[in-house]
Amino acid sequence: MNKYFRLFAGILICGSMLASCAEKFNVGNEVDEDGYLAATQQVVGIRNEDGKALFTNVEIIGNSTSVNFYVESSKPAAAAVDAVVSIADDSYVDEYNAKYGTSYMAYPGSGAAIQSGQASIAQGQKKSQAVVMNITADASLNSDITYMIPLEVKSKTATSGKIHYVLVKDYRGKKFASSEKPSGIKLISCMEVGQTSPLFHKSFMLQNSGLPLFDIVILFSAKIDYDTEQCKLVVSNPVGVDGTLRSGIVQELHDMGMKVVVSILGSTYAGVAHLTDEACKTYAQELANYCEANELDGVFFDDEYTSYWDYPGLTSPSTERAARLAYETKMAMPDKLVTCYMYSRTYGFYNKIEGVEPGDFVDYGINDYNRWLDESYYLGMERKQVAPGSANFAEAYANWCATPANLQRVRNEGYGAYMVYCLTANQTVWAREYEQLQNIAQYLYDDVLVDTGYRPECTW
Repeated sequence: MNKYFRLFAGILICGSMLASCAEKFNVGNEVDEDGYLAATQQVVGIRNEDGKALFTNVEIIGNSTSVNFYVESSKPAAAAVDAVVSIADDSYVDEYNAKYGTSYMAYPGSGAAIQSGQASIAQGQKKSQAVVMNITADASLNSDITYMIPLEVKSKTATSGKIHYVLVKDYRGKKFASSEKPSGIKLISCMEVGQTSPLFHKSFMLQNSGLPLFDIVILFSAKIDYDTEQCKLVVSNPVGVDGTLRSGIVQELHDMGMKVVVSILGSTYAGVAHLTDEACKTYAQELANYCEANELDGVFFDDEYTSYWDYPGLTSPSTERAARLAYETKMAMPDKLVTCYMYSRTYGFYNKIEGVEPGDFVDYGINDYNRWLDESYYLGMERKQVAPGSANFAEAYANWCATPANLQRVRNEGYGAYMVYCLTANQTVWAREYEQLQNIAQYLYDDVLVDTGYRPECTW
């Protein structure tokens, strides 16, 4: 009988919190009308070499670099289309900052220039020849600042699409400005930071290139949570994540050229797939502030371990809600990575959000173990944005998928990433784990694994 009394009391308490929070929480919604335009008119927009229509991230390593862009139409051209690509007025940077709560600066001086903005799309085609933008760095750049360059396209015979934003970061002078390998495949590690120090990734290098084996480290895991006193969604840090962020580990991995991403799991009260439009915007800003404060390179959304409650600002869970959160997060921090676990409600994004395809706001879709879901599960995504057939190194499961055959498939079929979960120095799994890492070095990178023997302690 006592358990029924406790349940009834809990319902009353929850009800009172809901009533209180409902008065404070803005639960507005928006209607996406942008998608109707392309169906009735010829619309031209700008895409980069990766097929992205909205953002391009550029890391300056030398004194100058160049980037290719293309003008693409919404449908095959009934007649030849001439267009001009140009750098738009700096006011677009101010407008973006005002709309999404960001603080990007316009690229200084005349350091960015379009070689020739003239582009043409032949009759029956959708894509122009390349338009080249040169970016030159000088002493005025601040390595702590992300700069924004807005690009626009204009045509006398077609409607202009969205502004394309180029985000530029100065990485000159850093030992490992990038961990980019010749094959272009990113190796992602999703690590249980409560068990192993993320500095363990520093142990693994490639003999021939001299580059680190790993490209992206996911800290598993922070959580999306609901603060019932403040009536707001927050990021909560378990001990392992908190210890990682407080100990300077992120900077050490950055110095090696690795990017560090935080995983966002569900919690007792909330998850990543049931926020209203307004709640998505608010929480996206929370995530952007969190990443900025902790010098993180983005987020990894994971729809697991969630109790989906009915708090104000929350609605029925769905893939559409998860997609909206991913979109708002990308808009709030376009210079950072937005990645999703291809599991539960964080895959199957088939519709545009505000006229933007999911392939433009989800940088990587990362498969569950031994699953090979391809790019078709996110509208507008390229295969190089997908990590298939992940390997589980955890002792309890030991799903060893990093075999020569699987890795060759990753490379031969054009996938752009691969993920290992629970990298550990646990001696009961180490021999087979090390064999898998050797396979990765050989079959993804044509290289030889070097283990430096570094074994950092987990001090939290």
